[in-house]
Amino acid sequence: QYSLIIAFCGFFLYFNDFGVMSAVIRKISQSKEDESELVSKAMTLKILFSILAVILPIFFMAVLGYPQELFPLIFIYSLTLIPSSITALFNGVFQAKLSNQYGILSEIVLSAMYLFLLAILIYLKMGFFFILLAFLFSTIAALLTSWFFVRKRLKIRLKPYPHCRFGLPRVKSRGAIITGIRGSKPLLTYY
Repeated sequence: QYSLIIAFCGFFLYFNDFGVMSAVIRKISQSKEDESELVSKAMTLKILFSILAVILPIFFMAVLGYPQELFPLIFIYSLTLIPSSITALFNGVFQAKLSNQYGILSEIVLSAMYLFLLAILIYLKMGFFFILLAFLFSTIAALLTSWFFVRKRLKIRLKPYPHCRFGLPRVKSRGAIITGIRGSKPLLTYY
């Protein structure tokens, strides 16, 4: 089950980022623009994309007729994508600012907490569901660690784009890919 869940959710990892993190890291390292504004908007996008990455595996499992007992496991594992995505964004900010020790610390917190919880769960002979919950709690702890250090440097808050409805770009084509960020606005390539 573990391999199936990871592999199935892995198909939808692309929806978790859409190139936002690469664009933010490049923009932060190249210029001295309002980093708080840039990271706030990127975080809003990453949360929206992560929610999409949570919904899609469950939808496709239902459409493809997978057993119902896998749905809660897929849901919990895919929920870890939200804190992981935001933690990766914050760690990218640390890399762009040459403060890698904070990103490394959040990874240490993730690994240490997961190993600690995993040891307890194995000792108590708990099931796979609880192992996935332990991973979810560990990713949340890593997010809180990154948040603690990034909030000392930046004032980050969720905010939608002023030129967008519900924070998503208005597109009159089949689709768009974020290819960069100019100022505090994403550059979109339409297809």
